[in-house]
Amino acid sequence: MWWLNNKISDRVKERYDIWLAQWADTPSYGGKYGMWQYTSSGKTDGISGNTDMDLSFKDYPNIMRVNGLNGFSKDAAKNTEAVKSGGFSPRQTVALCNTPVFSSAYSQSPSVKKSGTYYIYDGIEINGRYRITSSASLALKKPVGKNVTGFVNVGDIR
Repeated sequence: MWWLNNKISDRVKERYDIWLAQWADTPSYGGKYGMWQYTSSGKTDGISGNTDMDLSFKDYPNIMRVNGLNGFSKDAAKNTEAVKSGGFSPRQTVALCNTPVFSSAYSQSPSVKKSGTYYIYDGIEINGRYRITSSASLALKKPVGKNVTGFVNVGDIR
């Protein structure tokens, strides 16, 4: 964080999203940031050794599609299932029964399977998935990454 506070100008911090690398339980940085790398010693299936673990507070894949960034044409957003407001409302109760839960709206493989009562986080469908949370009181609460349990496929929600 020293580097961010002392080497990066305020002008740059205002113009670009910050990817905060601070390995702690809670970040102490007082500025705005779009991603937070909270550890370098995470474990990921299929990878031997430690991995960086991050929380994203924005839907960067969709931002890239919509704005024609990172090799996407501006028309790519028209041809992909992007963000929709749809059939589920924030805080709506959903029952999961050994349901695949994904770490992002674009993950190819589920990170875990969950059973029990969960809640729709914000009612926004992203790539055929909804964010869920473990408590109705966490719905719509910021930061998103800290309060979302994961993403579930629309077809898996009951």
